[in-house]
Amino acid sequence: MSETARVSHDYASILNTMVRVARARGLEDWGGDHGLACYQILEAAISDAAVSGVPLAQIGLEGFDTNALLSAHKKPRRQTIDDTEKEQGSQETSDWRHYWSIIYNMIYVAKERGLENPGSGYALACHQIVEAAISAAKALKVPLADIELEGFDTGDPFGIHKKSAHALA
Repeated sequence: MSETARVSHDYASILNTMVRVARARGLEDWGGDHGLACYQILEAAISDAAVSGVPLAQIGLEGFDTNALLSAHKKPRRQTIDDTEKEQGSQETSDWRHYWSIIYNMIYVAKERGLENPGSGYALACHQIVEAAISAAKALKVPLADIELEGFDTGDPFGIHKKSAHALA
């Protein structure tokens, strides 16, 4: 595999991991804080994919209705085995820079919005998506600097545990 193909595959893998976590967390708390955070992060991914010409099927979002993450009155469609297989389609048809751009925007939204809402369920969803990106990058040996997360405090950057500590005091 060429270096360009490897980089493209690695970024696509990180992106798909982030999308899977955002979809799963959003569907677990649709209509709540997690759902809202995941909706905004996935909308950023969809928008950037459209600009970059990346088919939504390549990032696991083809046919996915992000509005289902906002509605507390409508049951969202559950992911099926067929959906998972579609998500794992070809990851080499788009340029690696397109995947990187989508990752960058998802991380930007997660960091910005998560830090604005410390201690909330919204922050927890952002934390989980950022942690998924870090985990995938480490597994693939992609430097965290390459996905704008070098030096990012992974301990409790969004104040998740501070809220529960204040509640106990």
